[in-house]
Amino acid sequence: MLKFKLARQLRCLLVPSVPHNSLTVTYETLLFPISSLFTASQNRTCTSTPHLNPKNSLLVNYLTDSLKFPKTQAIAISTRFSSSIDSTEKPEATVRYLKALGFSDTQLLSSIKRQPTILFADVEKTLKPKVTFYQELGLCGPRLGILISKNPALLTSSLDKKLKPSIGVIKKVLELDGTKTKNNDISDLMFRILSRYAWVIGNDSRLQSNIIYLRRCGVIGSQLIMLLKTEPRLFSIREEELKNLVSRAIGMGFEMGSRMLVYGILALYCNSAETINRKFELLRKFGFSRDDCNLIFVKSPALFKVSEAKLRRGIEFFTHTLMLDKSVLVGSPFLLMFSVEKRMIPRFKFLETIKSRGLLGKQPSFITVLIMPDKEFVEKFISRFEDDAKELKVAYENHLLESSEV
Repeated sequence: MLKFKLARQLRCLLVPSVPHNSLTVTYETLLFPISSLFTASQNRTCTSTPHLNPKNSLLVNYLTDSLKFPKTQAIAISTRFSSSIDSTEKPEATVRYLKALGFSDTQLLSSIKRQPTILFADVEKTLKPKVTFYQELGLCGPRLGILISKNPALLTSSLDKKLKPSIGVIKKVLELDGTKTKNNDISDLMFRILSRYAWVIGNDSRLQSNIIYLRRCGVIGSQLIMLLKTEPRLFSIREEELKNLVSRAIGMGFEMGSRMLVYGILALYCNSAETINRKFELLRKFGFSRDDCNLIFVKSPALFKVSEAKLRRGIEFFTHTLMLDKSVLVGSPFLLMFSVEKRMIPRFKFLETIKSRGLLGKQPSFITVLIMPDKEFVEKFISRFEDDAKELKVAYENHLLESSEV
């Protein structure tokens, strides 16, 4: 009965009642509105599929035939140009020029893919003056291709309004704060900075103000250069944001003018407040006080860049396996930077092995063994025991293998 009622209701919806005195209505007529909906839907689907604009087909063919771009990439690049493209004269000139400068095919394709407007830049008026500027900075030869392929905005940004002012600020810092002032050293540093990020280009006033503020905080010399090399994006944020980072660092225990302040700023910049709080909470679960957490952060800011899983495994190893007091980690938090699987466990097990064989007179502390460089560790605990060296080496390698498989 229920099935009958449902079927009847569905029929009423599809086939409305027709007066007895009306003309016969076919099912085709009645279902036309429904079928037309499906047809319209299919039409919309078809029309939403992107098609290559005929005005860009010439460019697509050039990119695929001459430069060997995959068809999908060539189409994506072509859509970046709204005006009609009726000639490949400029792209051909650009490609010839960049190849003459020594660009490899990979560097050429990477530059175009990241900054397609290079294709239609005027070689004489736009590209050559910028290339000459970089060459005068010592950024020439193979370096130039690497630099542009990583940061092609260096060929499209305004030379006088953006590039010269911003790069001039950076060059001045390198000259004033660098421990070495030879031209080669400056060009090396400039290459590393400019090939990493484009954010330092285009806002020389913000770049300058942030540099001045950091210097007032005591971040000078090699530390300022280190910041430019490792995190140039930091110099593009608003000064208010930078001041907030410094304020947070001071609030956690760093001192203005301290050599460690820059590392605190970096750690806070590279980690969200939520990430820092989660790692503090992890430490608290192991019994560390809030003051302990702040002290750990001040002594080893880089520790807060590691994953929570690595941090947890390290703490468990020191407190549960070695049975050491938490104060050891508060005093030397850098110990948690070592890999549990690749260093802590293998060296711990190996030390137990040679102790059981009575090969050691005075027992070294595990901390001493842990921080030894690999070469010194092998010389002191494997190579020196000539009669057992081969066997000990195999044992240590087995410990490394076992630990890595955990």
